[in-house]
Amino acid sequence: MAEKKQKQTFNTKLYECCAGADDKLRPLFQCVHFENGYGMATDGMVAIKQTLALQSVIDMEELDGKSLHRDNYRAAMTFEMVQATPEGLQCWNENGQKAFLEYYQLREGEKIPDINRAVNPLTGIKTLSFIGINPDNITRLCKALYAPGGNIRIQFTGVDTPIIVDVIGVDEQQGIVMPVILNDSLF
Repeated sequence: MAEKKQKQTFNTKLYECCAGADDKLRPLFQCVHFENGYGMATDGMVAIKQTLALQSVIDMEELDGKSLHRDNYRAAMTFEMVQATPEGLQCWNENGQKAFLEYYQLREGEKIPDINRAVNPLTGIKTLSFIGINPDNITRLCKALYAPGGNIRIQFTGVDTPIIVDVIGVDEQQGIVMPVILNDSLF
């Protein structure tokens, strides 16, 4: 009996933290960005920075400095094999299905969101009584996190500052969720 090949593609749903197609004003928020061995995504309400060690894309180093639209990231996950090239992703299945998915090309004056700054732990943590959270934002972030035990850890940093989300034992990924206003107040 022939051995089944292990898929070599994206293994986590980072696209879940990207903005949707309806966000016409911020097209870069619709992309997963790759930098220094990490994949990062945000829609302005949630953000994630995750090590690429959790992915199994062939020639992953070619992703560095590139951005991939959320739809292309999701499409790549449907293939058994994905190879990063300088121009885009070469994708194929054993049944002969093939596709080439191009990277997002930055336009003049566009800069990727500073996700590194957003997900670094904050100092000056205050004790809180109440904080507003949109459960849909937590759900989307949890879909993108690699959490083999199924548990996440949440750190509240202030009433009007990001909520840090991580997974114990998975050191090279961090996420944030922004609090929401409830009854005209953050608390």
